Amino acid sequence: MLFALFSWYILENEKRGFSYIVLQIAGPDLMRLRMVERSNKYHVKRCGSYYSEETALRIGIAMLYQIKQVHSVGYLHRDVKPGNMVICNDQAKTRHLFVIDYGMVRRFVCDETEVATNKLNIELPDGIQSIMRPPRREVFLRGTTITAVSTSISTKTKAELKTCGRYFTQ
Repeated sequence: MLFALFSWYILENEKRGFSYIVLQIAGPDLMRLRMVERSNKYHVKRCGSYYSEETALRIGIAMLYQIKQVHSVGYLHRDVKPGNMVICNDQAKTRHLFVIDYGMVRRFVCDETEVATNKLNIELPDGIQSIMRPPRREVFLRGTTITAVSTSISTKTKAELKTCGRYFTQ
């Protein structure tokens, strides 16, 4: 399933059975793209140092779809931030958004074999293929996404936000 999300950017090593994402083929991440000059080659609309409202909505919808695809195969990303999202390179006809950096991914669904090997002593009812894993208690990085989002937003006055066409309250 994840291969379908990255079919243009994955190279497979047939000898070892591993797949690799080649980041040099992909475009810039959203954090770096926000810092680029106003008229950039990726045709992303921005107001000053902010994305325009339509661009922010388009990015948000694409991001939610990518995260939904990761969740549909039973994994949590746990490191969602603008620096971990890249767009297509220059040669692509349309702009796709890809979620990268799966270093903190955790499987949240157990199948029957995992229940047996992990000795959770939970019997599955008939017809149920998987169950939710118990949460981890020793995760220390719970606020990383909130911190990354809040530090990338600079403070502006309401007048400055309205001149950019934004109507968000602070």
